[in-house]
Amino acid sequence: MKSKLHRVLQLLCLPAALALLSPAARAQTATFTYQGKLTDGLVPASGLHDFQFKLFSAAGGGAQQGTTVAVDDVSVTGGLFTVNLDFGGGVFGGSERWLEIAVRPGASTGNFTILAPRQAVTSTPYAIRAAVASAVPAGSITGSMIADGTVTAAKIAQGAVSQLGSPDGSPAAAVQVNAGGLVGVGTSNPAAGLHITASQSFLNAEQMAVRVDESDGYTRLKGARAVAVQGNLAAVAGYGDSGITLLDVTSPGNPFRRAQIRDGEGAFTQLAGTQCVAMKPNVLAVGAFVDSAVTLIDVSTPTSPVKLAELRDGIGGWNELSGVFSVAIDGNLMAIAALHDSTVTLADITNPAAPVRRVELKDGAFGFDYLGAATIVALSGAPGNLLAIASNNDAAVTLVDVTNPTNPVK
Repeated sequence: MKSKLHRVLQLLCLPAALALLSPAARAQTATFTYQGKLTDGLVPASGLHDFQFKLFSAAGGGAQQGTTVAVDDVSVTGGLFTVNLDFGGGVFGGSERWLEIAVRPGASTGNFTILAPRQAVTSTPYAIRAAVASAVPAGSITGSMIADGTVTAAKIAQGAVSQLGSPDGSPAAAVQVNAGGLVGVGTSNPAAGLHITASQSFLNAEQMAVRVDESDGYTRLKGARAVAVQGNLAAVAGYGDSGITLLDVTSPGNPFRRAQIRDGEGAFTQLAGTQCVAMKPNVLAVGAFVDSAVTLIDVSTPTSPVKLAELRDGIGGWNELSGVFSVAIDGNLMAIAALHDSTVTLADITNPAAPVRRVELKDGAFGFDYLGAATIVALSGAPGNLLAIASNNDAAVTLVDVTNPTNPVK
């Protein structure tokens, strides 16, 4: 007996179906759940049935969208059946879609009966919003809708930002960069590399704090010759006291003493004529003019400084340190200027407890002819790797490439 099949259709879009109109939602898929009701004549159908589902662009004719989905041996109970359908990504772009269903009894291998008419695929409220979100009207996104800190430099077109306004909006272009690369501050028409126009005069420097020798417990500041700062720690060389004062400058308006060191106290025996200081993280270098020595000190605990090493003129191969006048540090390279020896010594302090001598630049040797009474040294790291040496007797400054500290180049 040939069965005449009728159907009543109901479309249910479960949460998984939302990905059809919102492909950016990574946790979602293109699968949705379809539930229908199938009748045999006027009686609800039961048993196993084979189904074919096709998606079209129109209620009649039109172009098929995506693939044909065949589902065999679907259990129909009381006329009701449920299947999961996936026509592939991109088929739900916002245009109308119509579902064509064909069915046959599960035991049959014959032709399918197409159920007419096609069923319109309607959107759930969330899917409608997803469809709208995929084509946002121009100007509909406001600043309050964008999460703070989410716009990166890669999302800003090159040349899109050429000016910055002041917080209150006046002037509108507080900082302006023109097409030629000229920068204006307070002017929208810069006429120089840096063109500043402002009514506010420069402010006077403000004294934040003063610490004086023999006052408030400070006893190592007599003849203060040099100061170095690393992070929140400052070191002051007191030549007259042959001592060092360590200050915590976390609050510059209220610095406080962490430690005081004097020549001859404890392990510190080579600080006579404390002339210069230099610092790197946790390490302080102190140059002593009278003792012709450099002392390296661990200041990781500023209240308890610990001697790491002493470099003394004429001892251990350090033969050009007479009259240490200046010391500089950059990274793991230390430069020492010795006034009496007219020499600059370069040392590797990767291990500050065991410094390694790299080279000695002596006046009159290897083309270095303007180092008489070398007084001041300064180091600049990469990319320049530059050593600058000031000579008192020669009234000269020598610049040296120390990219390779064992083979410096004038």
